[in-house]
Amino acid sequence: MNAAAYTAVDKAENELEKAHSVNVTGAKNIAEVCNEYNVVLVHISTDFVFDGSKNIPYTEDDVPNPKSVYGKTKLEGENEIRNIAEKYFIIRTSWVYSQFGNNFMKTMIRLGNERNSLSVVNDQKGTPTHAVDLANVLIIIILSRNTNYGIYNYSNEGSCTWYEFAKEIFRINKINVTIHPITTSAYPTPALRPKYSVLDKDKIKKIFDLKIPLWKDSLGKN
Repeated sequence: MNAAAYTAVDKAENELEKAHSVNVTGAKNIAEVCNEYNVVLVHISTDFVFDGSKNIPYTEDDVPNPKSVYGKTKLEGENEIRNIAEKYFIIRTSWVYSQFGNNFMKTMIRLGNERNSLSVVNDQKGTPTHAVDLANVLIIIILSRNTNYGIYNYSNEGSCTWYEFAKEIFRINKINVTIHPITTSAYPTPALRPKYSVLDKDKIKKIFDLKIPLWKDSLGKN
């Protein structure tokens, strides 16, 4: 299982070598070892491999076109695995959050308790993914002994903007803060984000007989 990644999306724009070392060389090294010892590799990737120009969910067959260093290095890592390993599952996921580590949910809770008002981007759409749901699916894949190797999409069901995600976080946690929707142009970042990165999960649902929970339901259980 390779869940290691350089995920500091904005810092990656100025730390290409470091991002490449982890996301590309790291993935390549693991793929080589897995191949040598005939081990199945499960590798976590990202919705950032897409440019966000679509307005319907991305399938595994859509052509990647990353716009950030992070996205480009994650795609290069995928390609190294595909070129080297014979047995692999590449799982593309999006907007992962949990009560651990650094993520959007924890940042919103912290800022919501510190400030009276916040501005959150409302023109980027994707799907929040609870890390526990993702972990459970990875366990299912491993225990299944399934040999339908390849690329799969996984996120929770449904979609929202970051603004809508933040509103739901505050509602569930009973945080009273005024939240303002803004455009991406009003909050420029070093790395370009996909405007739309909702993932189509039909393949993984069919192959592994999954029922995927809605993002709001999973957020409520956090």
